[in-house]
Amino acid sequence: MSTSYEFNTPSYSVARLSEYFGALLGLSKAEPPADSPLTGPAWWVALATTHASDAPTAAARMGTGGAFASVTFEPRKALSWEEETAGLSRIIRASVALLQQAPNVAGYLEFYDDIVVLEKRAGGPLVVSPRLIDRGDLDDLGVFAPLLRGLTVAPIN
Repeated sequence: MSTSYEFNTPSYSVARLSEYFGALLGLSKAEPPADSPLTGPAWWVALATTHASDAPTAAARMGTGGAFASVTFEPRKALSWEEETAGLSRIIRASVALLQQAPNVAGYLEFYDDIVVLEKRAGGPLVVSPRLIDRGDLDDLGVFAPLLRGLTVAPIN
């Protein structure tokens, strides 16, 4: 498994997500004025526009036949697990806020290239994977469950 976290959405542009996550994580553009990558002492973030034909499974998951924005978060190796988890908490809160802005917003947050932990399909509710709030699984420090209280919890395939 790689240690990366990825947010995908057809509902927002790379430029908007670059500004949003850059401010959230205290990152700066590595090569201004380009929107990607973003860098800082704790995280490195790559943003890209991906076309449905290049990632058909991801596109189908979000119900898009066009392009979507993909944001990959990679923690710096010097981070402790507690520091990484604190950063992930901010990423999770931010992802939830983006996905709940309007009924037609779609997207998902994925851990380790294969575990979808948050998902919202256009017109549907935001769903949280039980794994994300399980102290015996992805929430070993017990910080994610309080952030996600009140949201729909169900297995995500």
